[in-house]
Amino acid sequence: MSNLKRKIENIKIDDKEYVMAFDMESCEVFKELSGQNLLSSLLKLNELDDVTVLYFLASILRDKETEKILGNDLLIGDYDLFTTMIGLLPNVINIVTSGFPQAEENEEKN
Repeated sequence: MSNLKRKIENIKIDDKEYVMAFDMESCEVFKELSGQNLLSSLLKLNELDDVTVLYFLASILRDKETEKILGNDLLIGDYDLFTTMIGLLPNVINIVTSGFPQAEENEEKN
């Protein structure tokens, strides 16, 4: 069982509807596309590394009807990658970072 929380966000690109969702399938697609370790790539995402942002975007953006991850279709398709990346950057960071479990603050008891 996965500890990732699946958050879904509706997105529209060029009048076509998509959803963004981060889950274990997204993690696998990210690793296949980038050839990189997911956890170390989170640091690059927070540093706004453009290639890492594109790989995360390609691994969480899905067709709304089928929920099929776009993956390489985004990277080699007819998308304006720069505009798409800039426009969706806050969404990518939000979806990916909110998917991981958050540490709970321990309250000290007297």
